Amino acid sequence: MRTRWFERLRPPIVQTRRNVFVDVVAPTPVFNNLPSTEKVSLVELFAELGETITFDRGDVVVAQGETPACVYVVITGTAVAKVAVPTQTENSDGLEVARFKKGSTFGWLEFLVEEDAWRNSGDDDSGGYGFGETCDVPNRASVVAATEMRCAVID
Repeated sequence: MRTRWFERLRPPIVQTRRNVFVDVVAPTPVFNNLPSTEKVSLVELFAELGETITFDRGDVVVAQGETPACVYVVITGTAVAKVAVPTQTENSDGLEVARFKKGSTFGWLEFLVEEDAWRNSGDDDSGGYGFGETCDVPNRASVVAATEMRCAVID
């Protein structure tokens, strides 16, 4: 009874949050083991602060070496992560290191690791990685849309 009343009172908000849960949170393995309260918080975060961006085939979503600005969750389509290797010729696209499909996330690791800890990994007892609030680590790979792709984005 209360749920129906709320849905009638605020239909656009309820529909937006339902779509975010179905398209973004539910199919993403990273979010599967979170408690329900955390999933609700994620839905609210994506519904209020996130946006949906569409990329055409061949568009560069994230460029290697640039400072990361967003976290991406693939809603539809696929993307490929490629790393430029120094021994490659200039015409080479890079070495493919990962593929992303519906529910995959990318762009988030750089937000967790501080650059000094990344460079000095293994020098302390923390396992080699320092976790900070800001991002000091450049993107380690380029991500290119392999097909037309739609992503939920949080910056």
